[in-house]
Amino acid sequence: MNSVRFESSVKKIEVNDNGEYVTIDTGDNSFYENFKGLQNWLETEGKRIREREKERDEARNNGEISIVDDASSVIDEFVNISKEMNKKIDALFGEGALRKAFPDTKSPTLDRGMEFVSAMIPFVEEFIGERNKQISNKYNANRKGAHSK
Repeated sequence: MNSVRFESSVKKIEVNDNGEYVTIDTGDNSFYENFKGLQNWLETEGKRIREREKERDEARNNGEISIVDDASSVIDEFVNISKEMNKKIDALFGEGALRKAFPDTKSPTLDRGMEFVSAMIPFVEEFIGERNKQISNKYNANRKGAHSK
């Protein structure tokens, strides 16, 4: 029987003092697409939060809602957005990515998630550069293939 093995394209990034890590599959184009999607989603959610904050300020000033009701709705909104963000980050970096990065935090907040994503950007950029260099070296015009004379 013939067989072949391929080098893993998964990179590990240690995220705490316990040796736990998150992963990035540099050979999976969907990672890069989804990472960019996560960045866009965070930007969109940030804008939406700022717009909602203006609306709530106006409603409070007009006496339409109380400070207590407003605080409750803000907490609910942030918890829901944070849960969605945690799922998106786990899908990209592996199950429990934020729990690993912030082991003392039971339910990471939106700002913790944004801090995590910002910390991952240099790694993603580095891995993209490495990947592009590997592709360039592997498939350049001077490479001698099996059919070369």
